[in-house]
Amino acid sequence: MADNKNGLLFRNLTKSFGEAKRTIAESLNEDFELLYNRKIVDLCKSIRQYDRDRENMMNQLMSTKAGEIVSGADVNIDEFIGKDLQIGINRRNRLLELEIMVERYELLFGAFPDPVTVKKALPTWNSNPDTENID
Repeated sequence: MADNKNGLLFRNLTKSFGEAKRTIAESLNEDFELLYNRKIVDLCKSIRQYDRDRENMMNQLMSTKAGEIVSGADVNIDEFIGKDLQIGINRRNRLLELEIMVERYELLFGAFPDPVTVKKALPTWNSNPDTENID
């Protein structure tokens, strides 16, 4: 039988406890970082979509025919206000989630790698490069 002690399986099975623990920790850290990053990007996209939805609502108030004026009877104001309010509430909730997620990301992993994406959705946000990982 060939000497199979040079293969990856054997090397992994014979790692010290510390080496094995480090390998697991590196894998978990990478998975967590990727999922936090993805959640932040998804929240940013969601917030921008709420802005587009509001703009589309305003555009729907305009006539589709040149020179034609939209009549007040053609507009359901209560429905418009309800949709506008709901969009605003949803957007505010996503902004709060985004603030929390970015703060946690930077605490857990360091500075967020794509601050431009966050700034588009949350213009007042500033990355905290001084954030240290807590041991």
